[in-house]
Formats: sequence, structure tokens, C-alpha cells
Amino acid sequence: MTLSYILLSLRAEPYFAEEQAMNGKMVKVHLYSQSEPVEIKNVLNTYQKGDLFCVFLIDKITVYKFPVQHIFRITEVSATK
Repeated sequence: MTLSYILLSLRAEPYFAEEQAMNGKMVKVHLYSQSEPVEIKNVLNTYQKGDLFCVFLIDKITVYKFPVQHIFRITEVSATK
């Protein structure tokens, strides 16, 4: 194994994470009880599970969940390159 191969393999994972972060979208959840929307960046996916609106982040660990009855509006802004 050469030194350049080791350096490339060590750099590959953080570079991939940065690449994904650049491609994530932003979601604004407007709740009835707040005057300003909740802004969530680096979103991979959004979906509804039962009575909850779920926002799944790019890190594939974090999921924000909002009760649907408290949501006034949802705005999804796609990332551009």
C-alpha cells in the first residue's frame, strides 16, 4: 500500500460528507404557535409517519418530528449547485 493510497482513503469519507452536505435541501416548517418558521438545513428526505411530519437529515442519524396538527405550512427549498 502506497502513502498516496492511504491519504486518499483517509480523505474519501470526509469529502463524501461535504459533497452530500452541499446537495442537501432546506426545509422550513411554519407552526401555528410561532411567528417565524423552523429552518432545518442539510435535509435528505421528508415524510409523514402517522400523525407526525418527519425531517431526516443527511447525517442519517437525526430525525426531527413535528405533529401534523401544529403545522400551518411546509416549504422545501432544493439545493442548487
